[in-house]
Amino acid sequence: MNLDKVKIEEIFDVLIHKHGFDEHNRDYLFQIETNWIDNNHGNYILRFKNCFDLHSELNSTDFDNLDWDGTSVMAYPGFKENTESKKASELSAKVGMDFKEIILETALYKMTFIISDFDLRRLNNNSDSIDQIVSKID
Repeated sequence: MNLDKVKIEEIFDVLIHKHGFDEHNRDYLFQIETNWIDNNHGNYILRFKNCFDLHSELNSTDFDNLDWDGTSVMAYPGFKENTESKKASELSAKVGMDFKEIILETALYKMTFIISDFDLRRLNNNSDSIDQIVSKID
């Protein structure tokens, strides 16, 4: 798998262990775990470069049934690019560099980002946590 050619829409059904801004508060990082095929399973850092805007909201107001003790969440339906984003277009024109809007949906929350780009870096090939959640079909 060529990590430089992965499209954001191809990142779904992954386990998000943690996420937040980097130490410079410019890039937004996700530590994800995948069970991708062809020996591509493992832990990765998904980095959203130059995160200009971030909006987050819960997907449910059924607070009694939310899993407040969970430490990870599945990215499903996952990440997608909003190619019709007015906000990203306006920012691109103002700043003079390309921005895009990325939407992340999970069972718990929905997040919307305005970023310049993203990259993916592999940390290891450990997929023990996601393998307990997702059953493999032989």
